[in-house]
Order: sequence, then structure tokens, then C-alpha cells
Amino acid sequence: MELLTKSAKTVADYMKLPEGTRVELFEGEFFMSPAPRYDHQKIIVRLVILLDAHVRPKWLGEVIVSPFDCLLSETSAVQPDVLFVATANLGRIQGC
Repeated sequence: MELLTKSAKTVADYMKLPEGTRVELFEGEFFMSPAPRYDHQKIIVRLVILLDAHVRPKWLGEVIVSPFDCLLSETSAVQPDVLFVATANLGRIQGC
């Protein structure tokens, strides 16, 4: 990951970035990663298919793929490749 700036940033700063900007905010710092490679994407697809096949029939929650902002604190906002949200926590997802 490439460091973009050293000044302390917040989720508010992150939300001001243009949509589609490939940046994550971690502990007050912006980081930019290169686009995922082909093999990485193949693995993510297979993982999502397997997870969803387990989660959906049992109503355990939702499997979500990136890009999807995951706000962890006032100074951390990340976009995990794959995110599982348990049914009990689905109310935490905003914008549904």
C-alpha cells in the first residue's frame, strides 16, 4: 500500500473524496492499493460463491463484496474484498 498523506484524516475527509477513488483510510492515514490481480479476483469469486452457498440457505446474514465502505472508527474506513454481516447486525448497514 502506498502512503498518500501523513496528516491525520477522518471518515469525514474520506467521504469528501470523489466516488470511485481507490483509497482506504486506516488510523488517520490514506492508503492506495494497486488494482487486484487476476488470480486474486478468481479466488475472491470462488470464496464468495462458497460463503454465500453456506450463509443464504441458513439465513445467517449477508455476504457482500467490495467496493463497500466499512466504517470502523472516526479514523478508519476500509473496503474489504469480502464482508460477512450476521443477520443480527444487518441493521448496521446504512443506505439499504
